[in-house]
Amino acid sequence: MTDDSVAVATVDDETEPWSDAWAAATTGFDFEAGIGVPIGDDRVQFGVLGAYTATTSIDDDQIDLLREFARLISYTIRTDEWTESLIAEEPVTLEIEIDAPTEPLLAFASHLPADAALTIHSVAEHKDGKLLYAVEITGAVPDDCREHVTASDYLELYDTTETADGHECRFLVTPPTPESIARDYGMQFETITIDDGLRTITGYLSTDSAVPNLLADLRSTFEHTTLTRVTSAMTQPRATTTTTAQLLDPLTTRQREILSQAYYDGYFEEPRAINATELADRFGIARATFTQHLRTAQRKLFGTIFSQEGRQ
Repeated sequence: MTDDSVAVATVDDETEPWSDAWAAATTGFDFEAGIGVPIGDDRVQFGVLGAYTATTSIDDDQIDLLREFARLISYTIRTDEWTESLIAEEPVTLEIEIDAPTEPLLAFASHLPADAALTIHSVAEHKDGKLLYAVEITGAVPDDCREHVTASDYLELYDTTETADGHECRFLVTPPTPESIARDYGMQFETITIDDGLRTITGYLSTDSAVPNLLADLRSTFEHTTLTRVTSAMTQPRATTTTTAQLLDPLTTRQREILSQAYYDGYFEEPRAINATELADRFGIARATFTQHLRTAQRKLFGTIFSQEGRQ
């Protein structure tokens, strides 16, 4: 007998085209009947659950029991796939908020006018273990900034330049800072802002398994750290475009820092707002070393862009 989801074969059934093959396959096994039930659902079928018996008939109760067993196997397979997907390491986008009044840049921002806002364009390792921050400041004048930097033990004003909307200060900051901790986990920063007493950091991590440890380390130094958003590649729509994280992935941390600093400092403008020697000084490295890092970063970046273009 047959129905939409079950196929039953018996030795004495000579009316079906597969009866000869069935008889040949069962020779020597004392099988009189067999049943096949699909494993899967409407979307995908994993296989067939087969059972064989020495009796000549298979009743409805046995068919129902085998169907239930097939559903159980199907559910188990599907659950295992979900579990593997959930525990698989995936690149993630994070948004983190930090409320730490004593952190050097947050403490500095608290002394500025209420409508002042800070955008951190780049964070780079400098000599003597300090970090070089390029910070665009709106709603405050340079003299105010210098006054409050002088009073800080962990913040040093490197230089200041005018911008279209305000001015950009480069600070040398003594770690630990939120960014120094995040850098240890390979976080690639997208935006960093300081507004209304909060530091908001968005960026990429190559694996979601690092998120708990990153948050634990941040909270051990900056107690009021909040993960406000985490988005994995699994939950993002599939797209054919290359993400910023994918473009920057071949670059080392140092190469990303130098390329970012060169861009924001106007190295690629015409005419240049800064030369290679001045940029190298900011990193505390030789000019030749700086240009080598910059060229390597450009080559890797262009290689990623044009290889993607070639595959379209």
